[in-house]
Amino acid sequence: MLQRLITRHAIPLLLTLCACLHPLDAHAATAITKSNPAAQTEPLTEGLVNAFAHQDFKRAGQLVNAIRKRFHNMRRKMKSRPFNERKERELAMMHAWLRVITVAIRNRSGIGGAIAANQLTAAMIRNERFPDTVKSSIAWLDYLSRDIVLLNMEGPKSNASLLAIRRDDITITWNHLRNLLLKNFRNKTITMNIDHLVKHLDTHLDRASQIADGKQLGAWVEKLEHLPDPEKKG
Repeated sequence: MLQRLITRHAIPLLLTLCACLHPLDAHAATAITKSNPAAQTEPLTEGLVNAFAHQDFKRAGQLVNAIRKRFHNMRRKMKSRPFNERKERELAMMHAWLRVITVAIRNRSGIGGAIAANQLTAAMIRNERFPDTVKSSIAWLDYLSRDIVLLNMEGPKSNASLLAIRRDDITITWNHLRNLLLKNFRNKTITMNIDHLVKHLDTHLDRASQIADGKQLGAWVEKLEHLPDPEKKG
């Protein structure tokens, strides 16, 4: 179902966009602001993933309407600033995924909609202005852990190549984040648990293990979100 939705509604745009930016590259030198529309919209897209996962299409529609309003504000602010080609591409990507999500709601496609909503979350992360690479890496790892679960739920065989890419991305992102965390972070419990899960993901490729590991990884990443910033020296 997702493949057909993407082919009809997203691929024409996706093929013309540079969609391979990693948050570590896109946001290394940017500063966060309270008025950042991407930062305000990301919780909505994560809520959209959950709404689809629970087959709550009414809630999904409400969230889509809220996201559209945020996109309108983003477009309005972009028009008042000098032209930024990368930002224009990213906004076009977001609109492409939003069209896929709208079709998923109409077709009551729970898992397909959840995957598309998670890709919209990824686009929002790439567009967000993070205070540092620790925050952007945590957000990216959170997205990746959800994608591991969702792609396996849809079908590990049909998504085998995507899952391999996601696992590689998890390893790269975690290795970078791990080094930052260990600089000033004495409690290594979370780090050790994520180390184990990342290795387990690479070696236990059956559907049940991948889903379980992805969920556990997401739970540990959530703990990271509430830790003191390791890049700030006290």
